[in-house]
Amino acid sequence: MTLPANEWADSCVCFGPFRLYPQQRVLLEHGQPVRLGSRAFDILATLIAHAGTTVAKSDLLARVWPDTVVEEANLRVHVAALRKALRDGAGRRYIDSVAGRGYTFVAPVTDGTPAEPAATSSTTSCSTLPGCPAPPAGPLIGRADDVAAVVRQLTTHRLVTLVGTGGVGKTALALTAARQVAAWMPCCCADLATAADPGAVTAALAAALGLPPSPEPLAPLLARLRAHPLLLLLDNCEHVVEAVAALAERLLQEAPRLSILATSREALRAADERVMPLAPLDCPGPETSGAALLAAPAVALFLYRAGIDADVLNDADAAAVAQICRRVDGIPLALELAAGRLDLFHVRELAARLDDPLHLLKGDAARHRRGTAHGARRWRGAGPR
Repeated sequence: MTLPANEWADSCVCFGPFRLYPQQRVLLEHGQPVRLGSRAFDILATLIAHAGTTVAKSDLLARVWPDTVVEEANLRVHVAALRKALRDGAGRRYIDSVAGRGYTFVAPVTDGTPAEPAATSSTTSCSTLPGCPAPPAGPLIGRADDVAAVVRQLTTHRLVTLVGTGGVGKTALALTAARQVAAWMPCCCADLATAADPGAVTAALAAALGLPPSPEPLAPLLARLRAHPLLLLLDNCEHVVEAVAALAERLLQEAPRLSILATSREALRAADERVMPLAPLDCPGPETSGAALLAAPAVALFLYRAGIDADVLNDADAAAVAQICRRVDGIPLALELAAGRLDLFHVRELAARLDDPLHLLKGDAARHRRGTAHGARRWRGAGPR
């Protein structure tokens, strides 16, 4: 038996008091994360995908340990750990053993919201928060694994900081992760880019939560954060790192249901902080060609922002795109700016002019937006030069 791909890989699957998010590799019980090892999680996801059907031990071994030969005893150990995490037993049955064959997930499984007590009218939802994070503009190319990693970290750590150079895509990644977490926890975003001093940080957070201006905003801020579970996204913290670190420690100490996701060019160095470095997008090497070149995340982002169909690229143009990606080090913002210059240059001209990429790519945001739109039109009418 070959197990088909899970049709619900991007959705929420519910059983009893549990919600399973396969793509994010998160299991929640009454809204709280359940600690599962990676093998136990894979076993659970596979059994739920085929609920009501006995999944052979050999198929589970092939799915959970691909390209690896392991003893059946390993499967039994991880199934036992899974049952313990689910508290599978009297009055609460999820996984049955079928002697000599395998295992069956026997509980009812549904898509969407599980049967849990309805939230009270006082619960703050993401949609009602003034600072509820909006999704980033356009698809987040080449970052699916990074988003999933951030979401996983937020299930076990209350303070997670995305760290990376300017333009690497920290904000877009954080917004995407926050929107996924919003499936089980209200979220609010505070942009600290304009916070000029430590006092302005607290005021910015209060404003993001819809609190009225106050000369002493900390007290009402704490009162609001103590009331409900919340993920607070603190964006652009690098110029007020010390103030953000001190405030985050205070908020997390006094608001036990609060979690914080921060973005910064450097770590906050706060207590219990989990730092996640964000690298630039992978670029194709000088010898890469064909499908492998076009599959590189940096190339995919450049082509998307430029509005170029990969099918129209000849070998020389594809090599020029790869050269552009390498010259700007796979930095997403630089790739977007480079794509915007195709209103002025053919792709091979642009590659040749990138000896001074910062000088060539700098320009105001309005010009960048116009350039991205016009680049595809110029590309379609331009021939080799």
